[in-house]
Amino acid sequence: MIDHNSYKKYLFFAFLCISCIILLHSFVSPPIEEKFDFKLTKESLKQISGSPAFILLGFGYTFIFFIGIINVFHFSIIKFARKPLLDIREAKQKFPLDATNASKLLFFITLYVLAVDLITIFLIRPPLTLSPLNLSVSLNFAVEIGIIIIIFMFIPKQSLGININTVHFPSLLKIYTALLPLTILALLLNTFILEKLGIHPTLNPAIGLFFLLKHKFFIFILMVEIVIFAPIAEELFFRAFIYKFMKKRFSFFLSTLFTSFIFAIVHRATIHILPLLILSFALCYLYEKTQIILTPIFLHAIHNFLNLSFLVVIKNTLPL
Repeated sequence: MIDHNSYKKYLFFAFLCISCIILLHSFVSPPIEEKFDFKLTKESLKQISGSPAFILLGFGYTFIFFIGIINVFHFSIIKFARKPLLDIREAKQKFPLDATNASKLLFFITLYVLAVDLITIFLIRPPLTLSPLNLSVSLNFAVEIGIIIIIFMFIPKQSLGININTVHFPSLLKIYTALLPLTILALLLNTFILEKLGIHPTLNPAIGLFFLLKHKFFIFILMVEIVIFAPIAEELFFRAFIYKFMKKRFSFFLSTLFTSFIFAIVHRATIHILPLLILSFALCYLYEKTQIILTPIFLHAIHNFLNLSFLVVIKNTLPL
């Protein structure tokens, strides 16, 4: 039986924490918001394109891109025939939390993130002389670890689906290759829309942080966060929690749309809103089909790794 008073209370405090987080990021400018204005010129593009690492990555991306186009046509034919894109029929795992416990989980996560933001602001104030960039990496890591721990405290592991089913891997990779041309098309459309609306395109703050960092240890930690801990924390929060909670009450489409919208907004990158929406839709679909949270985590990690590879080449090639 749901305690409606507790449900509303925790939900109210959760939204209060979210409002405080938004205000802090809007007016206080935490260190992760360091200004980073990066533009590729003809000279820099020529310098990057001559890098052996870039050429190798370019060949790999091109190969995946063309395989992806083939898979897009293949999936289009399957969809036109009104068949499921993936022939996977796993038993559905019920979301174990009621509204009260779900709102409590949301409150504890938002309270934790707010606490870390407040600590960040306090530590960069005089007389402390901590590096804002290095501190951002450390506290981002703390946020990711904290979210993972809190979610595992509330949601039983068996309901998350953390077993590995290698039978699904070929289908998952097929889906991901099809995502590449779609996300590139979405990126071009996203850029066009921003130009027409006169909105300045912004990148994910992690990208600026990666280029601004000088200390090799913290660069390595950030790379580990991007490839491993960010996919785990984000998939546990968005797919295993938000999506599953919404799916108890609404259709797959509405649940995925809501989850994907929040997923895109949280990344604070106007240039990537449409690509993030497409990525999130795919991750929700794969989680719904396989009922294994490791599925979206695995694909999310691959996606971040491929994008990070290009950033590493650019950082090591250009004198930023």
